Amino acid sequence: MEVFGRAADYDTGNDSMVRVVANDVRKRLVQYYSQNKHEEELRIEIPLRSYVASFSFPRTETRQSWPRAFKRILPSWYIWGPLAAFAATLIILIALRPFLFPSAIDRFWAPVLKNSHQILIGVGTPLKSDSLPGGSSAPGSAKMDDAVTSEKYTDVGENDMKAVEELTAFLQGKGKTVVVRPTGAIQSADLQSRPMISLSRFLGNQLALLEPGFRFRFRRDDSRGVRWIEDKKDPSNLSWSVGTMSSSSQVNVDYALITRVWDQENGKWFIGISGLTGMSTRALSHMLIDRTAMATLNASLPKGWDQKNLQIVLEVKLTGGSPQVSRVCTSATW
Repeated sequence: MEVFGRAADYDTGNDSMVRVVANDVRKRLVQYYSQNKHEEELRIEIPLRSYVASFSFPRTETRQSWPRAFKRILPSWYIWGPLAAFAATLIILIALRPFLFPSAIDRFWAPVLKNSHQILIGVGTPLKSDSLPGGSSAPGSAKMDDAVTSEKYTDVGENDMKAVEELTAFLQGKGKTVVVRPTGAIQSADLQSRPMISLSRFLGNQLALLEPGFRFRFRRDDSRGVRWIEDKKDPSNLSWSVGTMSSSSQVNVDYALITRVWDQENGKWFIGISGLTGMSTRALSHMLIDRTAMATLNASLPKGWDQKNLQIVLEVKLTGGSPQVSRVCTSATW
């Protein structure tokens, strides 16, 4: 399971990768030992409902007992031959793993990374160009568009800035150029030319056109003093909510939404990452680029999620002064 980046307690019902590979190795071992020339060799078996290999000497009618000096009777390749075959199979599977069995991280980001050299990150609060990671416009660094660098902006919140830095480093590692802009300054032409990652709760005039197709969306009612994530199937449910007067420093439990959808109007993918307060942004961004966290998340999602539009509602708790994703509340694919 470690080879394929899966947690020890992951749900095999949602992800059959390890089981499928183990069954394939079992079949290959049976085929190998079915040949007469291998019947006297050391045997390797993977018991059913187990992924731990066992080793045993062959049992034959002609051999009554093993002599102490069995090395003089059996050629060394009787022992090392099957071991080498087993090791070679594992090496091949490990080498092909990124292509045959992509990780949850790869499957989540694949639509955005495919056929796109440049990716746009939108932040909800205007910012100064000199506060961006990298600062320069060198290839591969995060940069502000020319139309924005001449304007005056205030600083981004710390959590949003850390999220931008982590996402930028991740995307640069994939060979992409990152452009960061305030969400309110994004035009339709921006969405037509490149995929977008939004760190804003409220998407602005251009991005709001996407919301009618969403099952979950952010809502706010000042008259009731509440902001919440609305479920279209149960619009009166306020389970995922915080007070409108609550700041990030006053919130111990936040609710957040991850959205990954195909924008049919612009022909590009859109990813939204945000919580009801600013507390959750960095925790969500870190989870989406962490192999272990994504393997755990994958076990909570419906089968085939990576091939569809996706929304995930999560609970984020303040643990030891740091926000951490604590559980998946619900999800939707279409």
